[in-house]
Amino acid sequence: MPSRRHAIADDLRQQIRTGHFKAGERLPSEAQLATRYTVSTPTLRSALALLQGEGLVEKIHGSGNYVRRPLRRFTYVGGIGTSPIPPLRATVRTTNLEAHGDLPALLNVPPLSPLTELLYVSHDGKAPHSLARIYVPRDLAPADCPSPEQMRARLADLRPPLSEIQERLGARLPTQEESTALRISTSLPVLSLTRVATNIAGRVVEAALIVLPGDRADALFTTRLTTDEGTSTEMTPSNGLRLLPWTGPDNKLCYLSTDDPAGYLSRLADNTEEIQLEMGAEFLDHALEVLTDTASDPEELRLLATDLSSALRDTLRVATSRGRRLRSPGHPAREELPPHLS
Repeated sequence: MPSRRHAIADDLRQQIRTGHFKAGERLPSEAQLATRYTVSTPTLRSALALLQGEGLVEKIHGSGNYVRRPLRRFTYVGGIGTSPIPPLRATVRTTNLEAHGDLPALLNVPPLSPLTELLYVSHDGKAPHSLARIYVPRDLAPADCPSPEQMRARLADLRPPLSEIQERLGARLPTQEESTALRISTSLPVLSLTRVATNIAGRVVEAALIVLPGDRADALFTTRLTTDEGTSTEMTPSNGLRLLPWTGPDNKLCYLSTDDPAGYLSRLADNTEEIQLEMGAEFLDHALEVLTDTASDPEELRLLATDLSSALRDTLRVATSRGRRLRSPGHPAREELPPHLS
């Protein structure tokens, strides 16, 4: 028999999918829903948390819970964001400031150097989709408030011309400010991209800090492999691919082929593994508290078991991936994946 929170989540999920609650519509208040389902407010919030985790419901603090509009994904490809069609709407705010914190090192300028910040927030309909903070030396700042596309065109036309664009990609949890601006949970990982553009004179002309929520953005990197005869090689899990700490469509395993352990996706995978291991340690600490509390109810124990199962699956995937990379060259790689990962 399903728990009360799962039964409530199933009923609300069905009402959303059948159109009883439409995209963008505000759900009844938590008090009203708790009364309707004859449960406590914590149980009702636990049910809503399941729907929020699935991306069906969005909680806006101070306003309520809303049926989330389907998210459109876009792919970040080597310095160019391929936007959905129709394109996302972006708002921009410019601020003149002095280089402080990490900015002097990022733009290679003395502290307190005059800069201009352009804060872009892209929206899909009324919902925020992603954000970017772009910093440029004050003497290169645009007089107007250009769109992201206009900023890219402006970079391409700069004189002296660009010689290098360096991009650093990582995965992390959002800051409270980012969580509020993007209306996402603080537990939803984001792609954090730092892009620095330098001209042929060695001057940094732009530094961009871009935040892409993990549930609506992909980063695409392509490695083309050829044999001595110039034909493509087929890669399999047993000939040097890294098992990545996430799954693709239909929950299929993902692999990375690269000869650069410090590349974009390698660093992204490293950061994601660290987050998964840290969350597993937190679940373990929480488990010790729950198991030593004689007042813990069966529902809380079932929820704990679910969280621990997920954390254990992530940990086993990390162990499998790292174990393969530590295996000596003469040791044959296993062809099969452990059943719990396949």
